[in-house]
Amino acid sequence: MKDRYNVSKLLEILIVRSLADRMRPESGAADSLVIVNAVNPGLCRTSLGREVTGAQKVIFGLVQLVLGRSAEEGSRTIVDATASGFDTHGQYLSNCRVTVPSDLVVGESVGKTQERVWNELLDLLEGIQPGVKDVLGS
Repeated sequence: MKDRYNVSKLLEILIVRSLADRMRPESGAADSLVIVNAVNPGLCRTSLGREVTGAQKVIFGLVQLVLGRSAEEGSRTIVDATASGFDTHGQYLSNCRVTVPSDLVVGESVGKTQERVWNELLDLLEGIQPGVKDVLGS
């Protein structure tokens, strides 16, 4: 479970980048005015660590207290991403700025991994809602 948070963030960035590629005006997308980006609101003082116990709970609580933003402050980063222009399309935003994510996301070998994640997601979604692949493309 410890790694699930980090893995979910990696998957989020890969999926956002794939979706954004398919939503570019040159892609023939029906509505090229839609901006898709990934936003990092930072560590916020919320109930994120509600299931942590023992010493880890104390340490996490202290880290949240010292370094964490209020949930309201974190929400401002989401509002900022929503109001951002097309230059943020497909980008990773952190602290209200376009930020280059890890080399794992922008390195040479990411293309195949990103495409694989996208296709696996489409397969899962197709099983839930037939026709999704026709809309989002494979």
